[in-house]
Amino acid sequence: MRLELSDSDPASAAAELLCTGLFAGEELPAWLAAAEGVDRETVRTVFIVLLAVTIAVAMKIVGILLVMAFLVVPAVAARPMSGTPERMVLLTALIAMASVLAGLWLSATVDSPGGPSIVIVMSILAGLSLSWAAYGRPGTSAR
Repeated sequence: MRLELSDSDPASAAAELLCTGLFAGEELPAWLAAAEGVDRETVRTVFIVLLAVTIAVAMKIVGILLVMAFLVVPAVAARPMSGTPERMVLLTALIAMASVLAGLWLSATVDSPGGPSIVIVMSILAGLSLSWAAYGRPGTSAR
């Protein structure tokens, strides 16, 4: 099985359009669109479509388990440690990057598949984060 996108694949065409649209700089964030007088629903719809296309292409390349894990687990791990949405986004990205590095290291060390190793590391980090939130934070008691 080859991991590549072909010209006849609709996901490939969508990914190409996605990259072209993003690098052209035509789309604006919703708050900036409102300030510029652009229809916010159009921007929201385009964002949702681009997100769906990105997920579809990623599923074809790396597999459904890894894509779903990357969408959910880092955010679950970051939520207890963040007070603002901005901090949660930053922590989510850092947790995802650390999980990839540690998972690939684990994969190379133990000679295991890369995807499951990354998911295991992400799950351990999420478990530690949730445990810390429930039991380890000063001023909180065990539930």
